[in-house]
Amino acid sequence: MPPQRVQTSVVLRGTKGNYELLRSLKGSTDFKAKVLSGPSTQLKWAVVKSAATDWEKVCLKREHHNYQIDEVASSPYIRALHDTVVLDESQDGPPCLVFEWMDQDLRVVSAPEFRSNPKLPRAVSHGVLSALHALKAAGGVHGDISINNIFVSDMHEAQPIAKLGDLGMDHGGAWSIAKMIRLVGQIGPPVNPQYEAEFKMANQLLDMVRSGDGLKLINRLTWRGELQHIPDPPVPSDLLDFIGYLLVVDPDKRPTASEALLHPYLQPAVEEQNVITAPSNGSDARKESFMEQCMGYLCRFKW
Repeated sequence: MPPQRVQTSVVLRGTKGNYELLRSLKGSTDFKAKVLSGPSTQLKWAVVKSAATDWEKVCLKREHHNYQIDEVASSPYIRALHDTVVLDESQDGPPCLVFEWMDQDLRVVSAPEFRSNPKLPRAVSHGVLSALHALKAAGGVHGDISINNIFVSDMHEAQPIAKLGDLGMDHGGAWSIAKMIRLVGQIGPPVNPQYEAEFKMANQLLDMVRSGDGLKLINRLTWRGELQHIPDPPVPSDLLDFIGYLLVVDPDKRPTASEALLHPYLQPAVEEQNVITAPSNGSDARKESFMEQCMGYLCRFKW
């Protein structure tokens, strides 16, 4: 079979179906696609994700591997992987990944729009915590929860849908290198060429930090006072209570994802979606600093 090309108007042949690439979502790698045939007759749209650089290939391979984990593949709170597309059978590269279509990521939702719909923060919190609980069941954690990898659909409907995605990205090592460079200066190329991509990413992350405008995010004594001061539409008081419940510095006292799912703020979401949450695992689960991931995405919310 001749190699397949990733560009608009091309029909890609996957292992389960065919997909016509309609428009680019991200450069030359991510595309919105029309499902011509697939694993389900209900599928109309999909996202086809490919890789161009060596770093992107590493991430794509990692993401494909993560979806081989049963807890990840079966979770309704993690963006589903529908199919894979092998572009060139003669090359030993990762396949393109065909994901379920979500309307948008949280990054493009404006702050007033996010605050004006009380059901949206609740759906996002419930969806992300449920996804983190699924990862915990698989013995893993997600180290980079942000508005860029939280996807939402039906935002203005009675029951918004929020799911976690982009499970292949991992900037942890690169962030550490970037912090070192910021403190001690340039540290030269990696001794092991295997880590060249991480060093390149570190320099990019360092540039991002240096280009910041120095904007202070909190000008008052407490985070609650800051959020309460936000004008119309205001942040609901029950959401402020939930944020305070999560933002616990001591990891021994910080709630786990399964415990947070039992918080009163999330119970309307549970009732609407008819979801049975997992019980608390007691002190052993509490000792795991699992809620650091939840704090990460809450601190990035656009209030």
